[in-house]
Amino acid sequence: MTVGQQIQQSLSRSAIFFGYLGILASLMGFLSQLHWFLALASHFRIQYALGLAILGLLLLIFRRWVNAAIILVFAVINGFLLVPLFVGGSFESTHDGPILRVMAYNVNTSQGKPQEAKQVIESFDPDVLVLAEVSARWLGELKPLLEKYPYSRAVPRDDNFGIGLYSKFPLEEIAVEYLAAASVPTIMADVEWAGDKVRVIATHPLPPIGGQYSWNRNQQILELSSMVPQSGPTLVVGDLNITRWDANFAPLLKHPRLNDSSVGQGWQPTWPAGVWPLMIPIDHAFYSDELVLVNREVGPAGGSDHLPVIIDVGLKAPTVD
Repeated sequence: MTVGQQIQQSLSRSAIFFGYLGILASLMGFLSQLHWFLALASHFRIQYALGLAILGLLLLIFRRWVNAAIILVFAVINGFLLVPLFVGGSFESTHDGPILRVMAYNVNTSQGKPQEAKQVIESFDPDVLVLAEVSARWLGELKPLLEKYPYSRAVPRDDNFGIGLYSKFPLEEIAVEYLAAASVPTIMADVEWAGDKVRVIATHPLPPIGGQYSWNRNQQILELSSMVPQSGPTLVVGDLNITRWDANFAPLLKHPRLNDSSVGQGWQPTWPAGVWPLMIPIDHAFYSDELVLVNREVGPAGGSDHLPVIIDVGLKAPTVD
């Protein structure tokens, strides 16, 4: 056997090994409701799709037809799960009414950089700002910026679960809720805007680290879905510590009144910032049927391990019978 043949054989075996490892991981992700560890495997669909596609094509080159075919089938299956991010969505860039800009930004309590975060926020100039992982130190550092928002409610904490809601428009019916047994705050308020009231639910559930945290996060998501009012413009925004491929996200993802702003917007991962091969979209913004999505984008990290999510929404024109 020549050196070239030995290299080809080694590459072929490695491609088969990692290909089937990727298949196993992707299959585990389909069982996300059975165990928290299996749910962790559900979040990396684009990594599975791209990785398996590359390995499958490599095996085609090496004429390992059966293995290539099996691996490419699973690349297609994972790719199919990405379709909603690239197709569909209700995007109305020509909306000519008032626009409300909302930013959800996890600033990272311990490692974030307040001055860099301040520059990011100023560059987008949101009307409504939701800050996750804010502490008393953070609020002090950002005080000059936050003074531009005369209406606010904040619950600063040092444990990565402080949260703040800031608005240029009046806030009414402000409430702080502690969902499930997690004892982490969620802020709700009505924003008086454009002659209407927009309910904003700002939240940051626990990360799925271990069985108890995962159970609490799932319960928080379930309770969040029940907090959505039966009528009226509504936004649910924040670092939800989950992706759309985890079946435990269904209470929000399939809520009859909510629309996922990421649909049709392409690949917009938000965490962990800077680690591109592993980045996944865990920061979210949902809007109700009374609103139209004008724009959605993610901003720079600004020293955080999260990218902020920014959406522009407008009021849907009333239908004429």
